[in-house]
Amino acid sequence: MNKLTKVLLVSNVIFSLSGVMAFATTTPPVPPTKEERKEERDEKKEERREAKKARRELTDAQRACMQAAVEKRDNSVIAAADKYHAELVKALQTRRDALKAAWGMKDPAERQKALKSAWDAYHLAKKSIVKGWKEARKSAWRQYHVDRKACGEHVNSQDRGDEGRDADL
Repeated sequence: MNKLTKVLLVSNVIFSLSGVMAFATTTPPVPPTKEERKEERDEKKEERREAKKARRELTDAQRACMQAAVEKRDNSVIAAADKYHAELVKALQTRRDALKAAWGMKDPAERQKALKSAWDAYHLAKKSIVKGWKEARKSAWRQYHVDRKACGEHVNSQDRGDEGRDADL
């Protein structure tokens, strides 16, 4: 046999075998039974439950980190609240003294001017005090969010913090 005949014979055999394989029948996969599907669902549900439980479990270091973050935040908020109240008391005392002095004046026009000035000064002081309080509180909470992130990703999902709760102190 010459070379060309051998090549044709081999290619013919391959072609015929591929045709046989193409027309060979395969059995379709058996669909899972109702019980098997239920078992699969239950297994997946259990896996999700275990994964969620693992996310809730924190290391000692993560818990200690969060304790430090809370301590730092609340100490900052307490210091800001102390400053706010001290400044507010000072503003009220200043207002009291200014109003008493105004009411001691005999001239009605001067008294009216002094009363208005006392109230205006108190209003501006209070506005400044409240602004300082809000900025200090927000700063403490911003730092807390940074510190909390440093404690680990699973910590963030457990405590979002409730920043608005101390806004009205």
